[in-house]
Amino acid sequence: MTTEYLPARRGRIKFPDISSRAYEHPADRGALVALRAVPGFDSVLKVVSSAIGERSVRWLYLATAIRVSPRQYPNIHQMLNECAATLDVQPVPDLYIEQDPAPVAMAIGLDKPIIVVSTGMLELVDDEGLRFIIGHEIGHVLSGHAVYRTMLLA
Repeated sequence: MTTEYLPARRGRIKFPDISSRAYEHPADRGALVALRAVPGFDSVLKVVSSAIGERSVRWLYLATAIRVSPRQYPNIHQMLNECAATLDVQPVPDLYIEQDPAPVAMAIGLDKPIIVVSTGMLELVDDEGLRFIIGHEIGHVLSGHAVYRTMLLA
């Protein structure tokens, strides 16, 4: 006799006012604290921000990717809003789908981060996998990691 595994349908738990400290690894937190303690780091970050310009990053994805909305990828748009509500992230970051066969997901941006997911990633995961990926990237936004990814892209 074979039994099929069916996951139990459970309600989603919300974490209002959650601190990123609740889920960050201590080594990651320590590295971020050490990086922020480097003299002049804030000044360098401001220079990079002015050189890159967050608007140019946003425009790049507006020009080359599909912005998820209620009309385009409505199911992904709903997942994005649910994940942002779960981690109490406001405003909800924009999410872009870029044409790329490599499986990639990232949070980038300085003042108003965005999330980018590649079509290669969409092909690899089911809905629950995608929900995990979006939630993971929302966690990066909440932790402030999008700033560091943006600096690496510069």
